[in-house]
Amino acid sequence: MNRILKVACIFEDGMNPYLFELDQRREIGDVVREICEHAHKSDHTSFAFKFVENDNYITSQNRGSLKDGSVLKLVKSPEGAAIELLEQLSDTTTPRTPEQLLPLYEELAKEAKDSHFSKIFVEKKGLVILQRYVIETIKQRGERAAVNLRVFGLALSAFFYLQMHDEVQKDNPWSAYKDQFFNAVMAFVAEAKGSSVVARAGLLLCSAWVEHTPPARGFNAVYYKIYKGLGAIPIRSDDLDTQEAAVKLINAVIGKATTALRPEVFAKLEKLDVKGALANRVHGQVSLTLAHELSVLQTHLLSEKAERAQYMFSQHDKDCVGKLATLKDGLAQFQDDVRAGASYNAALGYTDAGDKAKDFMAYPGVLALDNLAHFAVRSEELYKKMVLDQLSRDEAYICPFIQTGKRVTALLLEIFNVGDGGHQTPLPSANPVETNSSPPQFLPLFYAVEHPFEQLFGVSLELLFRTWREMEAKRTDMDKVINVVRRQLLAVISNPEKMPTDVQKFKAMVFANTYEDIKVQEALLSEESVNEQLKSDALVDIKSEKRDSMVEVVREQRLNFMCNGAWFHPIHANKGKVRTDQRFFAMLAPSFKELKWSDPEAITESNNSKPTLAELPRTIEVESIVWIEYGTEVPALKESKQKKAIDEYKRLAFAFNLGQEEWLNFVALDRETASKWMDGLRMLKEKRPLEPETRNDVDVLVDMEMNIVLMNLHGVTLPQTKPEVPPLPVDPEPSLSHSLHLGNGDDIDM
Repeated sequence: MNRILKVACIFEDGMNPYLFELDQRREIGDVVREICEHAHKSDHTSFAFKFVENDNYITSQNRGSLKDGSVLKLVKSPEGAAIELLEQLSDTTTPRTPEQLLPLYEELAKEAKDSHFSKIFVEKKGLVILQRYVIETIKQRGERAAVNLRVFGLALSAFFYLQMHDEVQKDNPWSAYKDQFFNAVMAFVAEAKGSSVVARAGLLLCSAWVEHTPPARGFNAVYYKIYKGLGAIPIRSDDLDTQEAAVKLINAVIGKATTALRPEVFAKLEKLDVKGALANRVHGQVSLTLAHELSVLQTHLLSEKAERAQYMFSQHDKDCVGKLATLKDGLAQFQDDVRAGASYNAALGYTDAGDKAKDFMAYPGVLALDNLAHFAVRSEELYKKMVLDQLSRDEAYICPFIQTGKRVTALLLEIFNVGDGGHQTPLPSANPVETNSSPPQFLPLFYAVEHPFEQLFGVSLELLFRTWREMEAKRTDMDKVINVVRRQLLAVISNPEKMPTDVQKFKAMVFANTYEDIKVQEALLSEESVNEQLKSDALVDIKSEKRDSMVEVVREQRLNFMCNGAWFHPIHANKGKVRTDQRFFAMLAPSFKELKWSDPEAITESNNSKPTLAELPRTIEVESIVWIEYGTEVPALKESKQKKAIDEYKRLAFAFNLGQEEWLNFVALDRETASKWMDGLRMLKEKRPLEPETRNDVDVLVDMEMNIVLMNLHGVTLPQTKPEVPPLPVDPEPSLSHSLHLGNGDDIDM
């Protein structure tokens, strides 16, 4: 971490910016004092720093966000700002016009978002002053007096932000406010047409009241009285902040609605066409706060699907019976296409043809039936093709349509993380590693199309059938296919910023990720996982030990290869020319102590047989070989004037000195022989192997050994560093007492 940062400070009075180095080890107060001295500010305790980008005060808790190039702003301290605002707001000696009050409430609404400022402002009875202003304004409205709605809206916004801080709520809980206060405020808000500031503040206050009070108070008042069953919520407002606050209130109402009331709430939302009202918003840039609210609303609406998944099929439910019939009716006109002896039941893959409802008596219940029936009606031709295609397959390779629909339905509920009450959990990622700093996620497609869950189901179902064919799967492979489809869907769904708002484009994106692509991704992830594990100190030591032993294995293999012998071309000593028309045979003795070779001879069809070790006339003791050259350093090649010969044979040639100026030159017939003999000679002379082929062989063997080690350590968390070894004792001798008490009154001296 860089402790010395190069930053800039700007000033509210227009003074030129000041560039300085900020030592992160210094107290913030000391830095403020230094900057105040530079700016000739007398009382440094009345000042503080703010981040320019978000206007938050810089404290010891958030100073870690500072980096090179950061711009700070010297402003009044939270204490100074709170006291100054309180003095001006509580001054009743001089009547002030709305134009004079406006900058005060603008400043208060802005500063109220800071917890430090809010704590001081509330401790000094600022909330009391604010409430008094709100009540007086409502009275003026009731007396038909003119009211500046912008100032009133800013006052309500400040009240909301002040009250939302945890430290403020400890002493001033929402439940402490009387219902009459909120009813009066909300009645005023409902009448204040045309003011987006007032509307937004009212929506925020209502959402907080619903969330932080028992349902009998906040929920009942907001749902039944103020917004009249949500019908009065301005969800179609052109003002983005107001629409965002409206979504927040809808989320609060759904969250507090009882199980019995939720169907009514969802029905009213459908009547309001909430998703249609938000469709245009999701096409452009969405703020993080709105993205969060859209994510929560999406999960609330999908939770209705999760509730449907718990509902079991009933023969008395006409809707269920009708949808079951739809699946069969969709295949009726294709009777001639069904193979002889096959039935609709076989085509659809029911578990029990005599009791078709049985397949929808367990999770995901009739939600799977809803999805299948919707698909059969909306994608009629594709439905028929997919079902009838299974009848052309061998029994073992059939992908049962009904069972597949149930598994895809359950998969989508799992991906969207609904049904478990966990709407705060972000969408799963295609990559197992999920960052904690990722923004709230929602799917633009969910708001841009009708019946988004059903349409996603249709695409996912078609994707599964295609993947089933690519994998050549059998019935017993269903879990494997589902896992691949999960990866294919998450590759798109877990990246909402790039997810299209068009179903066909979404289909194209998920279909672009084939089974072969998934296999490559899995291999890369597995390799990354192994490499990460291998960074552990414990495994580094093991790998080092394995490498030493594998080098010894490769050494033995190279020497055994030399013992089998090989043919080589000689090099003309004077001309440096490789005699490709001649060859000689060389072999290492099994004792590894002698090297024997034959005299060069012309290559003919009659001398193809390999000579035995005893038949080789020339011998040299391995110990007497003290000078070996490789490649371009071979003297005969070095002196050659044939550059082409050097380039062609430099990776095949080596030589060792026989004494004086005499060299035995070797030019291998192929690279494999050359590399094994070169490193074989090095290892015979106790030198490190240098050829890339040898290093590769060692790496392959070490990787195989480490994979075996990792298999044995599966599920075990390895420490990243070695445990500390305690120091040796000062006195290595054991300390014993001088006598041993036996318990019978006798002592034995030690």
